[in-house]
Amino acid sequence: MSEKTVLVIDDSATIRRLVDGELSGAGYHVLMAANAEDGVTTAKEQTPDLIILDHQLPGTTGYDVCCQLLSFPETAKIPIVASSTLRKKAYAEYLECDNVVDMLPKPYTPEALIATVENAINTAAMVVQSQSDGSSVPEVIHDMGESDLSGAFGCFGLREILDLLNNGSKCGLLEVESDQCRVFVYVDKGRVQAVTASGVNPDEVARFMPEALSELAPVIKLTVASRRGSEVDGLLELLNNKVLDPRLLKKLLRLQAAVLLRFCFMGRLKSFRFDQKQAAPPLFQKLPLDGSLLSFLVEGALICDKSELPESVQGNAFVRRAQSAYEIDEPRVGTCHSLSVGKTAGLAKRRSRASPSRI
Repeated sequence: MSEKTVLVIDDSATIRRLVDGELSGAGYHVLMAANAEDGVTTAKEQTPDLIILDHQLPGTTGYDVCCQLLSFPETAKIPIVASSTLRKKAYAEYLECDNVVDMLPKPYTPEALIATVENAINTAAMVVQSQSDGSSVPEVIHDMGESDLSGAFGCFGLREILDLLNNGSKCGLLEVESDQCRVFVYVDKGRVQAVTASGVNPDEVARFMPEALSELAPVIKLTVASRRGSEVDGLLELLNNKVLDPRLLKKLLRLQAAVLLRFCFMGRLKSFRFDQKQAAPPLFQKLPLDGSLLSFLVEGALICDKSELPESVQGNAFVRRAQSAYEIDEPRVGTCHSLSVGKTAGLAKRRSRASPSRI
């Protein structure tokens, strides 16, 4: 894990403990100072990657500390996140401070703290440089550019788009937008390798987790949104050191894919966008799913509550006939699990009548 150092300058012992606990748990090396003098000294000696600076300090303010840090060559480029309960009134004081890259209003949640620190570290050097020399800074770090394929869901559905990618053995990222969220489907040679989302509450996915995966419940918060940074680096390190069982984690990622794809097929979709050769995040490259759309839809139907399934296809059933193949057939006593599967089962049944595809 690439460990980044964060210096916290705050006279509140509660805040220092909170920040230390949350950031240390996220893989950061945390330094602490209870006053301005100790904070400036620590910054000069340790040159941290980021400083979280309280606006109201004993005998001085965060603004004065920023000015002191700007006066020393070894600390002038250290990015600062200023924090205060005064919000707008405090923000105005830092407008001329080139080393201040963001504001963190108090009180804040652990999630807001970590998100602010990650964003500040990822963009800080660019922001400080642009504020120092007056150059422009891009609105986004990675410009998306033109997509290779995009459109609205009208006469074409998600199944047709994924079938097109499968039949063409395409590699890249399919972004699907609905009224509530965005789902990202990474494919390689047309097969689904990973599924993540933004705007989806991880608890909505976690409720489908079986008891065998309960130990990984905290991990779902990282994998659903495909978070990057030190936390995911830590997961990869655990996998590389064989501390974490890759089979269990892959089961979790497969369940996540099944649930998110089911959300897509049960919800109202607006538009899609496909970008070729956009690789999956590192964790998913380490544990690619390499599955078909049909198999994930089957798994999604099997794990959902029966009350969520319509009654339109009560007579259909799923039968596993080979090691990795799902087929649709009439119910057979002792050989299948009969259930109504609504739109997903109808989709799967229609697919079984089409030209053969890889399962």
